[in-house]
Amino acid sequence: MLLALLLPLGLAFAQQADTGLSDMQGPRWTPEARVYRIAAPSVVSVDVYSKLISTEVPNPTDWLGQMGTPLSQGTGVVIDPRGFVITNAHVVQPDSSMTAKDRLITLSFPADLGGKRVSARVLNMDMEWDLALLKIDDLGNYPAIELAAPEDLIIGEKVIAIGTAYGNSHSITSGILSGVQREVNVASQNGRHVLTGLLQTDAAINPGNSGGPLLNVEGRLIGINSATLTFADGIGYAIPVSRVSDIIRSRLYQPRVWLGMNVSGAGGLTVGAVHPRGPAARAGLQPGDRIVAINSESVLNAEEFRDILVLLDPGQVVSLDFERDDLRKIVELELQASRQRDTFGLLGFACDPKPLMRTMMDSHGYPIPYRVLRLSGVFQNTGASRLGLKAGDLLISVHLLNQVDGDGWVPVSSEQQLINFVRGPDFDFYGLNIWWIDEQQKSHKGRLVFDDPEIVKRLQIEATAAGSPGLKPSLVPE
Repeated sequence: MLLALLLPLGLAFAQQADTGLSDMQGPRWTPEARVYRIAAPSVVSVDVYSKLISTEVPNPTDWLGQMGTPLSQGTGVVIDPRGFVITNAHVVQPDSSMTAKDRLITLSFPADLGGKRVSARVLNMDMEWDLALLKIDDLGNYPAIELAAPEDLIIGEKVIAIGTAYGNSHSITSGILSGVQREVNVASQNGRHVLTGLLQTDAAINPGNSGGPLLNVEGRLIGINSATLTFADGIGYAIPVSRVSDIIRSRLYQPRVWLGMNVSGAGGLTVGAVHPRGPAARAGLQPGDRIVAINSESVLNAEEFRDILVLLDPGQVVSLDFERDDLRKIVELELQASRQRDTFGLLGFACDPKPLMRTMMDSHGYPIPYRVLRLSGVFQNTGASRLGLKAGDLLISVHLLNQVDGDGWVPVSSEQQLINFVRGPDFDFYGLNIWWIDEQQKSHKGRLVFDDPEIVKRLQIEATAAGSPGLKPSLVPE
């Protein structure tokens, strides 16, 4: 299990077998030669092709003769023996409009070490840090890289990079660790932003090295090569292994599907809260049911359950074996995208990805620009639909409590920010809490109510603690 392999300090995803360092002696065994022998089996060249064939075939690599030139090339690192690979997001998503159905990803191991070529798919991407987690389609026991301790860095120490420089698979370069905690302004599909805490090296990092490893002389991973300054001579940057570990743990190794229920338990998996409109509720699952298996694969605890979910896609139909009142039952459940947990499940509406700019006049008649969110859709039988929100409405602000300045109305500029406000400690659940403009340019303030089980439970606890159990939130507008 990937997260279980992340030691508390992120020291290793998996332990390597004995590399026989004692046999790598003599004047020809440079540090670079030793590191290549140790680490190269865990490094893959990444090729991304446009998938022109819609029909499924048993082995996707059979398509390669019809694929032509790769759309994108880069490098990846095996971080788990089950075939999990880390690389840069821009390598596998060269075009922001590309979807999983549009691409075929192949990974090639070193030619001098067997040269096996396999297909892989993207599990998750983090565009902010330009990282992607891949899973090799073929089952197998793959050689995983060993991680250096996050704090085990020496400025000036020799470092080695392995990558597909200009399409040349498993090229190796070396240099020194030139600096740590660097800030770099980088470009992405979402515009320019600053990455902080990067490692700096003068080891040659060229196009195609993206997503590959930066290693110390012991062959341990200290960073994932990423940004380069094209106008600088001999300066490259890598995301430190501590940050990579954190992003994998918190963002990448997470299910992309929503079941609409919470599960817990170490010696058995019990259903907790069930969202009243989620897939689990529609399938008839109830709090207290004990999950036994998913797709006929037994599960004993929440960690095993998550490990199965990580590999599943939205829209898939899975079978769940569960027990209720000592009776074994099986239900089928259609998985929804994880985003549905926050849009359909929490807000009751979805927003356009980018905010719109509007202007308003201040008391002196000067225009003041501000951002608004356009609602792209409103789900039926939710608090949002009952409040009268409609697709095309513009969300201006939400009302927060405990604000030092102003009247508590705080503008929102992204769907994620709105979700964070609602799940945060200061959202006003009992008063007017949402301000929007309809398509006739009329301004409205209203009370948006929620049936999300986590929100309901939280407010019930707060009301009970305040000695006012009668303040439990209603699920329809008053």
